[in-house]
Amino acid sequence: MKVSFSNLSSPEVVAHVAVGLPSESGTFVQGLPNGQVDGTTWTFKASGAYTAADLVTALKNGSIYVSIDTANFPGGELRGQFIRNTGSSEFTPPSAPPALPTTPLTAQDASRFLTQATFGYTRSEVNNVMASGVPAWISTQMAKPISSHRAGTMADYVAFPPSATATVPTGANRQSAWWKIAVTSDDQLRQRVASASCLQKLVQTGGSCSAVTMQRRLSRLYQSWKELRNAGLSKQTIAPSIVPEPGSLLGFGAVLLVLGRRFFGRKA
Repeated sequence: MKVSFSNLSSPEVVAHVAVGLPSESGTFVQGLPNGQVDGTTWTFKASGAYTAADLVTALKNGSIYVSIDTANFPGGELRGQFIRNTGSSEFTPPSAPPALPTTPLTAQDASRFLTQATFGYTRSEVNNVMASGVPAWISTQMAKPISSHRAGTMADYVAFPPSATATVPTGANRQSAWWKIAVTSDDQLRQRVASASCLQKLVQTGGSCSAVTMQRRLSRLYQSWKELRNAGLSKQTIAPSIVPEPGSLLGFGAVLLVLGRRFFGRKA
C-alpha cells in the first residue's frame, strides 16, 4: 500500500484501514504506520466480523478506505476510498493505422485538403492535387518563388501613400499587401504556413502609434519568418534566429496577422 498526504491541521495520531462506504463511519480492520506509507503490505486475513474473503469483496466493491486521524480530528481528518478501476501496468500498442488509399483523390478529398492548406482554392488547383497527389503538390508549392510581404507592403505604400507627408507605410498598406498576397499569390501553401506559424507566436496589442510606425519592420519580420519556414526550420529554431533591425522587438508584440486570425482562424 502507498499513502501520501500533507498539510494536516495538527499532528497525526494514527492511520488505519477501515470497511465502510463513503457515507459511512467504517469499522477498523488494519493498522498503518504513521507518516507517509510506501510499500506496506496488507495481507488479507480475518478481522472482527470480516473474513478474508469479505475484505476482498469489500475492496472490489469500493467499501475499503484509509483514514488519517489527527489531534484536532481524532475521528479522522483525511479519508481516501479505494475505488476499483480497469487498466494495466503494461503498455498495449494500438492497432496499426489503416493504409493510405492507393486510388486517386476525389474532388471532395482535394477540396478538403486545399481548404486547410491554402487561403482559398480554385477548380484548377483541385485538378492539380487530384492529378499529382498531395506529396507532389506540397513539393511543387514549396519550390515556388516566395511572395514577398515586405515588397508588397512597400509597393502598396508607393501606390497609395497614406498622406502627402507620409514617410513610412501604415497598417493599411501592410494589410492591403497581406490581402493581395493571400488571395492571389501562387505560393499558397507557404503563405498559409507562415500565417499559422506567426499566429502561434505573436500576441496582439492595442492600436498604439508605435504599431502604426512599425509596418516596414513587421512586414520584414513576417518575410523573414516565411524564408526560414521555407528552409524547413521549426518554430523553435526560427524564433531566436530572427534578429530584426533595432527597435523591431516592439513590433514583435504588435498585430502582425490579426486579419488572418479573424478571417482564417483554422490553422494549417
